[in-house]
Amino acid sequence: MAIWALSGMAAASFAIYARNLVSLFTPRRATIAVVAFCAGALPLIAFNIHSNMSTFRGNVVGDSRAFPAKARFLAGALDGGGLFGYLEWDNWQTLSPHAPSGIFERASAELADLAGHPRRDGMIVALAAAVLFAPFAGWAAARQVLLFLTAGAIAWLEMALNANTGGSIHHTILLWPLPQAIVAVAFAGASQRLGRAGFAVLTAAVLLLTSAGVLVTNEYHAQIVRNGGTVGWSPALFRLSHELAARAPRTIFCVDWGMLNSLLLLQEGRVKLYMGSGAVFPKRELTPEDRRAIEWMLTQPDALFVAHSPEAESFSGANERLAQASAELGYRRNQLATITDGYGRATFEVYQMVR
Repeated sequence: MAIWALSGMAAASFAIYARNLVSLFTPRRATIAVVAFCAGALPLIAFNIHSNMSTFRGNVVGDSRAFPAKARFLAGALDGGGLFGYLEWDNWQTLSPHAPSGIFERASAELADLAGHPRRDGMIVALAAAVLFAPFAGWAAARQVLLFLTAGAIAWLEMALNANTGGSIHHTILLWPLPQAIVAVAFAGASQRLGRAGFAVLTAAVLLLTSAGVLVTNEYHAQIVRNGGTVGWSPALFRLSHELAARAPRTIFCVDWGMLNSLLLLQEGRVKLYMGSGAVFPKRELTPEDRRAIEWMLTQPDALFVAHSPEAESFSGANERLAQASAELGYRRNQLATITDGYGRATFEVYQMVR
């Protein structure tokens, strides 16, 4: 993913500062830069050497059909509200909301009420204003704004026009801090043209933007306290980890996306954790390799399977798909526990496969 930001910045730099870059070029500097880059990217380079460049073969597929939806993700990231409904549940989705407890949580809830529950921080407006102000900020500042704007545009287009990228906040956020750099350079440069009043105007703008950002961040906190985190950030993960620790299995298979890494952290290496094979990808047919992997999972002694409840699945039907494949091999599910999140939502299921 970093290749988007790196290639965007490289292309923009050569387009806008070509003469400066050429004047700085020497074989020694180029060698140091290449060696340093390869050292930092060594794990990725080694992986692609051993996997026949799978990073590029599997992830670079042109597709512009989702361009409008990806533009909405970009706007959501820019205005600060893109994680609402992604990081936490909304009020209407919560059967048993929690009241704030303690001084900090109560203060957060009261501030959210006082502020009117803001979900946008005005960054889009500030960015548009910065682009408009750039010509008045001086030639040097305008070139810097053009550099950051071009780099960000190239990087975003690379992900937006690719099939499986750019459709989530964790992709668009890789453009940061380019939008903030544009605002900082343009506002600072323009303020210098206002004479003695410039410092006061700039200070007011900074306070306004940071205050709006703090209020939106506080709204996230207040909503998470009230409604709990969505499946990937659910408090049910801690209950699940305690349940698994109490049962002390030898092996755990995760039958859906969004739980493996959290359990690896919480279990601290006490148990073997695996992703549950191709069974978690219902959009494609099971291959012979998938079936062999499922058969191997079923024959592991003292193994537990962890899945999301049907309403919480990331890959809808993953749980049922594994059950069907297992039934063909003579196995059935023995449900051991259902883990809730404390807000009225069933989130995880723990079970064995038995003959």
